[in-house]
Amino acid sequence: MGLWWLMIRGRVGYFFIIISSFGMFAFKYSKSFFINNKINLKYKSLPLEKHFKICYNQTIVKKEVKMSVAKITRDFIEQIEDATIFTYSDIPSDKKSSVAIELSRLFKKGVIKKIAKGKFYKPKQTRFGEIAPSDEEIAKSYFVEDSAYITGYGGYNQLGLTTQIPNVITIASSRVPSRISVENVNIRFVPNIANSGQKETQILQILDALRDIKNIPDNSPNDVVLSIKKIVKKFDEKKIKKMLKLVNNYPPRVKAILGAILKEMGQWEEAYRLKEMLNPLTRYKIGISVNALPNRDEWKIA
Repeated sequence: MGLWWLMIRGRVGYFFIIISSFGMFAFKYSKSFFINNKINLKYKSLPLEKHFKICYNQTIVKKEVKMSVAKITRDFIEQIEDATIFTYSDIPSDKKSSVAIELSRLFKKGVIKKIAKGKFYKPKQTRFGEIAPSDEEIAKSYFVEDSAYITGYGGYNQLGLTTQIPNVITIASSRVPSRISVENVNIRFVPNIANSGQKETQILQILDALRDIKNIPDNSPNDVVLSIKKIVKKFDEKKIKKMLKLVNNYPPRVKAILGAILKEMGQWEEAYRLKEMLNPLTRYKIGISVNALPNRDEWKIA
């Protein structure tokens, strides 16, 4: 009996030694597997087969994200109009590093062209050759805020006040006054004194033209006034009120000319609101005749 008991104890002990060794080996192997494969620790309490599924799915998702960003970028470029300038921020994806990689690849293939750092366009192919963005479009790509708009000779050309094409495109904006050159296009940044922008571009260009009335090419002050009167007569009440608000930041001579124009149009109340802002003793020597502005004397304009 004693012999049999010792044999049983010996076999059981040997069995437990085998099981323990196997368990330690399995633990060591599984720990090494998890470390080497960098399995996310937040899933460490899950069974091994679920770990495999999670790691596999994470790999697939990463591949799908990269593929989708590339496709999103290509689809965006296919849909935009030719010669339209775009930047990284225009691509509808938060994965900007992946967008940059795809744009670099498309640039090397000639699908897109670059005009400056971070600014691209899809060239338009015609039988006469490749068409790039216009000077105005290049300038507009530097509108870094909603309050930017084209002014100067370029703005006056848009209003029909001059036929001269400017060598320098002037942008009124909130950025520091400066000059840059992009693709042989010279751009000058000047202060936006009204602190308003693209939605009121036409109004601001008119006010700028009245301020620069003696310096507009191909037109005399009389011609400028006559042209602006035709434009303002088409304004509705809402646009007139907006103009009265924006003109507050302009010199008195601009208020005087605009007041005279509005009174001639029958906008008496609006005109006198402007007159109250003027010094009754100040005269404005601009070079506007009675033919262009019949009530000029009332507004001390000469």
